[in-house]
Amino acid sequence: RELSRKIQALRKKMGLNKNDLIELYLETNKEFQKILKIKETLIKERTKSEKIEFVEKFSKLEGKTESFKIKEKIGKIRIVRL
Repeated sequence: RELSRKIQALRKKMGLNKNDLIELYLETNKEFQKILKIKETLIKERTKSEKIEFVEKFSKLEGKTESFKIKEKIGKIRIVRL
């Protein structure tokens, strides 16, 4: 739920409205990726993400990026507007 809130806050910073679809990229370690993949469908629904990609390191992509920390887990969120 915390991650969904952070994604929604970044969407708002980007000027996106509720109905705008996005591609979501999450940069974090393999351990946290496993946890997030279990919740992938829920994250997609809550954040209006057409696609979620989990990576250990972002390649050069367009979009807006922001770091996050949830408890002891850290990573980055990148949103690409569709």
